[in-house]
Amino acid sequence: MKRFISLSLILICVLVMSVIFASCKKKHKEHEHTFGEWITDTYASCTTDGEQKRICECGKIETKVLTATGHNETVINGVAATCTNTGLTNGKACSVCGVVTVAQEVIGRLPHNEEVISGRAPTCTSDGLTDGKYCSVCHVVTLPQVTLGKISHTEDLIKGCDATCTAEGLTDGKYCTTCGVTTVAQQPIPEKSHTESVIPGRAPTCTTEGLTDAKYCTLCGTVTVAHQTIPILLHTESIIPGRAPTCTAEGLTDAKYCTSCGIITVLHKTIPRLSHTEAVIPGRAATCHSEGLTDGKYCTSCGEITASQITVPRLLHTEEILPGRGATCSEYGLTDGKRCSVCLSITVEQKNIEPLPHVEEIIQGTDATCTSTGVSNGK
Repeated sequence: MKRFISLSLILICVLVMSVIFASCKKKHKEHEHTFGEWITDTYASCTTDGEQKRICECGKIETKVLTATGHNETVINGVAATCTNTGLTNGKACSVCGVVTVAQEVIGRLPHNEEVISGRAPTCTSDGLTDGKYCSVCHVVTLPQVTLGKISHTEDLIKGCDATCTAEGLTDGKYCTTCGVTTVAQQPIPEKSHTESVIPGRAPTCTTEGLTDAKYCTLCGTVTVAHQTIPILLHTESIIPGRAPTCTAEGLTDAKYCTSCGIITVLHKTIPRLSHTEAVIPGRAATCHSEGLTDGKYCTSCGEITASQITVPRLLHTEEILPGRGATCSEYGLTDGKRCSVCLSITVEQKNIEPLPHVEEIIQGTDATCTSTGVSNGK
């Protein structure tokens, strides 16, 4: 129906455009069509054609057919047959429209693959089983196992024991030598009474507790009546004198001890020692020749030095210059020296300067004549 309506509309448009084109032809002798892009009206499917059109600016419509695409076949995977389910062969279907092009066929079920289920022999504690069968593929039991009844026990004696004063006795019993199960339980025999004897106690002292008498069985050694503790006695105290403190030793308070056992019952307590009675040890001032000492302190009671004297470094010299003198050609000279103006110690020794060489001048002589002697040049 949609296709029919579409074709009808196209025909009407064609007729209208033909009329317009005819009128255009009358006005214009020649016209070249300029068509636009192709427009798809109906898309082609696997089984039916499609259609496209394009329109000129003058209104003319041109159409073309889109050929059907045909089916795009894909495989429908089959299923292998088993001993419990039928299988299917591979088929084919179109991936676009979904139409089945090759139908799948049923494959019959496979026979079971039987294996033996091992049975077991019956014992005196458990039933047995006959052999059975099952399919190793689907695990279905094809031949069920049948239960075999238990066999009788093989009994032997469990030896009992007599009762004593420490343990009950037991009657004889029975057990199976094959499986170890007790077939006849042993029954308890009440234990016997103890044969008692006394364990002497001891009196308490001020260092150890006492004990009451106890009892034990002479047959098994079990204590039937335990010792009871008796509290220790009080100490008999005596005083241990202390001592007064001094400036060199701590004092002690009085202590106490027991005259019976010798244990110290009250310990001495320390009394702090007394302060020193200090006196000054005079120091001395430092000079440029000797070190000084600060004042120190000592205790007038015990003589202990309570503040040591500290050495004061000696002072530097107060130097003054000892003028030297220049050397001449007839006397040695002296360099400048130094000495302390306080203690007059020489701090820098003066050194000799060698005499200067003579500055010689010529003493002009005279020539000898026939009347007088001459004199040679001198210096």
